[in-house]
Formats: sequence, C-alpha cells, structure tokens
Amino acid sequence: QDNLLTFAVPYGLALQTLKLTDIHTTLLPRDIAVARKIRRKKPWAVATAATLLFGMAASTAGYGNGWHSVSTERFGKAEDAAKAVASKAGDLKGKYGNEETRNGTAKANGEKLVTVLPTRELWLEVYKAINECLPRDEGVQLDETNIELMNRISLDSITCKKYADVGQWFSGLSDQKKQSIQHEADKTTPPSGPGYVFTLSGHHYHHEKDNARKGQGHPYVIATLMTSLCQDFIVRKDPLGSGQTTQTDVRRLGLSHVAETHSPSSVPVRFYPHGRPGARQNQTMPRGFTARPGMGPGGPGMAAAMPMPPMAGAHGGSAASLPAGVGAEGDSNQVKVIRRTDFQLQFVWKPTLVKDRAPLQETPAPATDAATDASTPGTSTPTDAGAAPPADPAQP
Repeated sequence: QDNLLTFAVPYGLALQTLKLTDIHTTLLPRDIAVARKIRRKKPWAVATAATLLFGMAASTAGYGNGWHSVSTERFGKAEDAAKAVASKAGDLKGKYGNEETRNGTAKANGEKLVTVLPTRELWLEVYKAINECLPRDEGVQLDETNIELMNRISLDSITCKKYADVGQWFSGLSDQKKQSIQHEADKTTPPSGPGYVFTLSGHHYHHEKDNARKGQGHPYVIATLMTSLCQDFIVRKDPLGSGQTTQTDVRRLGLSHVAETHSPSSVPVRFYPHGRPGARQNQTMPRGFTARPGMGPGGPGMAAAMPMPPMAGAHGGSAASLPAGVGAEGDSNQVKVIRRTDFQLQFVWKPTLVKDRAPLQETPAPATDAATDASTPGTSTPTDAGAAPPADPAQP
C-alpha cells in the first residue's frame, strides 16, 4: 500500500506498449530511440547493399562478356575484310550500271533497225492475197482459146489510202454500195479504228451466155474475186502437179468489208484474136506477155481489143484501105465482138500480225478447179503473168 502510487508508471508504459491509450509519451531520450532504430535496421541495410552489389557485379559481368564476344580484337580482321568486299561490290555495281546503260542504248538502237521486221511482210502478204483471189484457168481449162470462157480478171490498178478511222470511209458509202458487201458480219458491223482502204480497179471479158448469175458481167466478179476476198484463207494445189498445197491468208490478214463501189454496164468491144489489122507480122511480143492465141500487149487475152465504135474498118472497109500484106477476107474473119466489164472494188485492211490472227477453225482442204465452180469459197486464183502490174501502195 505504501508503494501503490509507484505502479502508475509501469501500468502506463504497458498500456502505451499495447497502444490502448490516447496519449503516447516516452521518457526515453530521442537520440537513444533513433540509435536503437538504426541498430535494428542495420542488418537489412547491409543485406540490401550486398544484393545490389551482387546484381551490379553480375550485370557488369554479362555486359563484359557480350562486349568481348564482338570486340575489335576478335572480329577486327573480319570487319575489315567485309568492308573491303562491300567496297569492291560497290565498284562492281557501278560498273554494271554503266554497262547496263550502254547495253540499253545499244538495244534501243538495234530495235530501231529491226522494228519493221514483224510488219515488213504484211504488205507483201496483202498483194499476194489479192493475186491468189483472182480467178484463173486450171487443168483442161488451160487449153481454152475462147477469151469469153477464160477465167481471168485483169487489175488495172491497186491503190490504198490510210485512214485514222476507217469508219469514216464506210459512212461515206451509199446504201447500195453497202448492200454489195458479201460477208454477213461486215454488213451489220461497220469498221472502226485506224487502217487502210484498198481500191482495186479492173476489167474482164468473161461472158458465159448460159450462166447469167455467175458467168458474166458483175455477177462474175462477185462470184470469184469478191467471194474469195471474203474467205479466211485460200488453198491452192501445186500447178506442177506435185500434190502439195499452199495456204494464203486473206481475211485473217485483217481484210474486211469488201464492197463494189463502181459497176458500170458491160460494153461491146472489138477483139482481134490474131492481132490488130495493120500490125507488123514480125512484131516482137513485149516482155511479160505470152505469145499465145488471144494474148498480146493490151492485157491477157485482149491485146487487140478496141472500143466497139467505129467498126467500119472491120466490116465496111475495102482491101485497098487496109495495110499491105493483110487481105480483106482475112481481116473480116479476125474481128470479134465481145463484152468488157469494168469494175471497182474497195475493202478495209487493218494490219494484223501473225501472232494476233484468228486461229483456223478447220484443216485447209485443196481448192477445186476454178472452171468447175468459180463461186466456191476459197477456190478463186490469180490471173497469169500478163496482168498489168499494180500501182505502188501508200506506205504505212
């Protein structure tokens, strides 16, 4: 009981330790309290510092190992060699670029020289196609001496004109001329785009009295030349009888819209099968003409054909009015009146390279004899060498 008041301090400290009091006071000096706190945390600080030191050491060791793996001492020589190769590669690349430029220049110059090679034969093919489409005698027809039964058409001229749009030419045709187009597809589809328009001017003396549909006048031109110009190709037998055949592209060349643009009526003319009266008996045949009955300098089979009027020299003249050496009776037997048909055809040509031509739909078959059926597609063939040479075409 005497020391009862001394228990207040221990009780208060105990309660403060248990944090059950609202007042927290201590009689311990602050310096002693801080020193005690530091002493308690020293082991943790030392452990943390040791851990950091160990991590830094490990990191330094790792970086050092990595640096050593790519150090100059280890890879310096290889790097120098690589730089030397890169430098040499740059030099070679520059030289290659210079050679490539020089090669490109040489190639461009070469292409200028050969740029016409793919198209240089196109014009020759067109003229060959026209020639192959002309009718001619074959087989036994070669022995025919009657000019009116010979399968021949003479072309007086071949010209062409270049159009930026061939539709301009087509639109200028009259309805009657458009109706003369034989190919059905061409009748409904007008041409378009750049191209050429060929004009064929010619004549013939073919006149079968019993075949008005296909054997005389303009129907003969339609049945032979125009029909052939509408075919994809023309197939011919070897005239020497070897059995071989040759195929000539026609429509596949780009030919289309064959129209008869001039078709005057047939006119009668005088024909002298054995030469015109008054001609020298020993006259030399001009080069390119065959000395065959009914042929001479005026064209195949019509060397001495003259316009019908006047005919007094042939029928009403006397022997005294004729040149010396030609009898009146002989002259009256020589003259013959036949019919001449003039015509003009036009067609469109759009140059088509071989690689761009339409594929053939069937295997070509040999052509039949033109004398048997002149209207059979793909059988019309050219006249002989006596035909007048075509005019030079406009250059592309």
